[in-house]
Amino acid sequence: MGDVADGNSLLHMVTPDGHPAVFEVRDGSSDHNTVWSCVQEDEYHLRGLALEGVALDAGAHIGGVSVALALDHPGLRVVAIEPVPPNVALLRANLARNGVADRVTVVAGAVAAPGMHRAIVAWDFAGGVSAEHHRFIGNVRHIPYERCEQLEVGAWDMRRLVALAGGAIAFAKIDCEGGEWGLLASRSVAAVTRMAGEIHPSPLPDGTVGRRDLLIALLGPTHVLTFAGPEAGPEGFTAVRR
Repeated sequence: MGDVADGNSLLHMVTPDGHPAVFEVRDGSSDHNTVWSCVQEDEYHLRGLALEGVALDAGAHIGGVSVALALDHPGLRVVAIEPVPPNVALLRANLARNGVADRVTVVAGAVAAPGMHRAIVAWDFAGGVSAEHHRFIGNVRHIPYERCEQLEVGAWDMRRLVALAGGAIAFAKIDCEGGEWGLLASRSVAAVTRMAGEIHPSPLPDGTVGRRDLLIALLGPTHVLTFAGPEAGPEGFTAVRR
């Protein structure tokens, strides 16, 4: 690929299993922190996994996990779903830059609860330095949106994502800023062998708030769960099918 866009930089690092990778990131945004956490700090415990088949990157952002999975597992195919249009463009660029675009299917849409087909994604919220830094972090919520960019996008529930993957998912990274609860509420999570991600204390349509006890109720029958705190959230988790 050619030069980076104005206001962007290249970030060079090594994947969890030791392969060189390079990412185009937007200066003054959380891109650097997000990619560093995914790849260098291995937030989602990718190091040492032996993966075949198909992996899911739900909340792919600009490709930290998708690129790392594809580089570390040459026989793996990845489905990467991301709703924020500027992120989707940079995700595609980073896949191409690392030579893995042919093995990563990009879904420009939002994750959803079973049976949901459309969602409104919002990003670039007004409100000071923190909002500016995190302006490319999108949310799908059940409340009105004000003072932000927003767009209606296609919504994908876990059943559709599993079908796109061919019926089984070897590994899923799920970190969707609250949108994860819709995916995790689906019976189709039983088709996922291993998951890692983050749960957020987000308000749900029935008025409850998503927390650790809800994840245990949803996944406990099919997966063994471990947590990385803080319990008040956002909280890291891993789930391995029984």
